[in-house]
Amino acid sequence: PTVLTQNVTVYLDANGQASITTSAIDNGSYGNCSIQTMSLDSTLFDCSEVGTNTVTLTVTDVNGNSDSATATVTVLDTIYPILTLDVDTSICATDTTGAEYMFNVSGSDNCSTGGVIQTSGLPSGSVFPIGITTNVFEITDASGNTTVDSFTVKVFDYPVLSIDSIDVLCETGAAITLSAQPTGGVFSGTGVTGNMFDPTAVSAGSNRITYNYTTTEGCVYSTDVYAQVNWNPDVYLGNFADTVCIENGVVACPVGTPSGGVYSGAGVENVTLNTDSAGVGMHYVTYTYTDQYGCTGSDSSLANIIQCLDAVGVREVSESGFTYSLYPNPNRGRFILKHNSTEPLNCSIYSTNGMLVKSVNLNSMEQEITIGNQAQGMYLIRITGNGVSEQIRITVY
Repeated sequence: PTVLTQNVTVYLDANGQASITTSAIDNGSYGNCSIQTMSLDSTLFDCSEVGTNTVTLTVTDVNGNSDSATATVTVLDTIYPILTLDVDTSICATDTTGAEYMFNVSGSDNCSTGGVIQTSGLPSGSVFPIGITTNVFEITDASGNTTVDSFTVKVFDYPVLSIDSIDVLCETGAAITLSAQPTGGVFSGTGVTGNMFDPTAVSAGSNRITYNYTTTEGCVYSTDVYAQVNWNPDVYLGNFADTVCIENGVVACPVGTPSGGVYSGAGVENVTLNTDSAGVGMHYVTYTYTDQYGCTGSDSSLANIIQCLDAVGVREVSESGFTYSLYPNPNRGRFILKHNSTEPLNCSIYSTNGMLVKSVNLNSMEQEITIGNQAQGMYLIRITGNGVSEQIRITVY
């Protein structure tokens, strides 16, 4: 038979393969007798055979006579590689420089490629700046087919949060208003209600206040500030004498600590108590101290102002010329007894039910007498000896 062939071009499919049949190569082969078979020495092609390939067509007639001829099969790869990228992404900035972002990029082809190449943008794991970064990639296969694709990374603005400074507060101070920038966030922490901080609701010391802010894009940020709450200063004021005689006129106020405080109360003049201005009665004198942070503490002492002497300064008791004065009265169980007897006397103190509380020998003309730890109320003092027999009522409070 006479074998006639023709050249053909085939294209690799998505699996990197192509095939031909005898009919594609045969170009009208014939013989004197009928042709029984046609066959090719190669019908399948792959990526390794891209380009020109020679195939042989063999034709056999019914009598077994055969002949063959060659043809050129051109194998082409026209399928573009595939790039698999992240979709366009929006993320929240973690600081003013932007945010780190990791992404995955891969490529595939029906034949081999030189790999994925990034031509612009930033590598995975980089800190992407605030704004939009376009990342462009390309992949080229062995046949020169090139695919280019891209995706964007948008980093939202980073709000710089700040809480307005808070002065040192006192444990009994008034609640303060909190403020921060940008506005529109939420405060939280112990002692915080809304945008108010109450120092009376927390312990003295450093107290954390948190400000949480959510952007319009849904990014959540927070910052902290510490409010220093101080104890009020410990203030101590000493005691006045059990009683203060109005006849004294001006008496010094007890020492207050820490120094530098202010005295106040009825009759108080600077650091003294004017008994005439205050008048007879019980008066509280207060000492108030304010520290460098404006925290204030105070303490008070009771001044019991009484008239210790009558109008003539003594009280006549008998025609014999015995005189005495007792002050203060009322008192807290301690008083002074003055008399004009040069002889020893006895002073007996009785409760209202007749029980002897104390007996004291008066060996001097002015003597301090202390009853001791006795109940408040009225007591009877009996002075006897050297022809004297007198009774005095006193009140202990």
